[in-house]
Amino acid sequence: GDGNANKRGRGIEERVLTAEEVRDAITPLWKMTYEEQLIMKWREMVKKCAMKIVKEVKDKFRTLEKEARRNPSNRNIIKLYDWVATKRAIEVEKPVPSPNMYKYRNKCEFTCGYHHYREEAKSKAENY
Repeated sequence: GDGNANKRGRGIEERVLTAEEVRDAITPLWKMTYEEQLIMKWREMVKKCAMKIVKEVKDKFRTLEKEARRNPSNRNIIKLYDWVATKRAIEVEKPVPSPNMYKYRNKCEFTCGYHHYREEAKSKAENY
């Protein structure tokens, strides 16, 4: 019956976004100064890239060490590279500011579409 009608849309409130909400979704750094944007992008590169690389390298070394310990014929224990063990194993340089702060091309990709709910389509088909 109607108990299953519109399961996907249950609890979702449809409303028009404000201009500020649209700007936040499309260009989340729009409220920041250019200098603040550069700092934020640098921190993101450190967190998402450099730290991830170091973690993956450490994980690989741990795996190699475990395998070396399990294999009695291989007495060579793999040692972690010194640079990986340091606090900041990979240094990320600060972004170089652009000489043009305005009127440069920035790429945005948008996914557009509309929803069809099975129950709605089924009831429309029954009406024909």
